[in-house]
Amino acid sequence: MGAWNKAKPLDQRFFEKLEKLESGCWSSGSGHDRMYAKLFYQGKQLHGHRGAWLIHVGEIPEGLFVCHNCPGGDNRWCVNPDHLFLGTLQDNNEDRDIKGRTAISNATISVEIASQIRNDSKQGATRKQLMIKYQLSYNIVTKVVTGQTWATAPG
Repeated sequence: MGAWNKAKPLDQRFFEKLEKLESGCWSSGSGHDRMYAKLFYQGKQLHGHRGAWLIHVGEIPEGLFVCHNCPGGDNRWCVNPDHLFLGTLQDNNEDRDIKGRTAISNATISVEIASQIRNDSKQGATRKQLMIKYQLSYNIVTKVVTGQTWATAPG
């Protein structure tokens, strides 16, 4: 989404760069590195999922976070309002723990996913194919495949 033209209304800027994926996630990232989208609203830079909440649901109460709950695994770049919920920092952390996710660099994945990525790589899948399949950034896939992160994951 990048630093969009601030003169256009928020909802118009939001939908210009949107890609709806088979997973049900709405991608606002670009290229091979799906990142938090950024847009400007009332003089402030927002992450795309917060912009999605503002457009589709309304204001975000003070002290609450817009959290992800994507069916195929939480994707920080997803801006589908059906995959978002409001919660406190504690709610978000408990959700992460319940799902067995651990933060690595700029993404969260489980040990099982790290193992699957390694196995797929050994079977000949390219890093770009893995990035698309697991909806992770190229950087994270590279770190998992090379053992820079999740070095103890089987695979």
